[in-house]
Amino acid sequence: MVNGICGNDNDRLAMVVFENKFLVLQKDQNVDGKFKVVDILPDKLVVYSNLEKRRRLFLVEEK
Repeated sequence: MVNGICGNDNDRLAMVVFENKFLVLQKDQNVDGKFKVVDILPDKLVVYSNLEKRRRLFLVEEK
């Protein structure tokens, strides 16, 4: 779940909950060999899933 995204076009961070852990992610970061952060856009997170061998898109969770 993507809780929020902050920053600008040059440097963005995404706050997510993954496997019941709160993580702050940055572009090109690998997470436990499970996925890699491909891009962080103003309203979505793009990751590459190592298990599925494909890109996945996650929108910021509206509250």
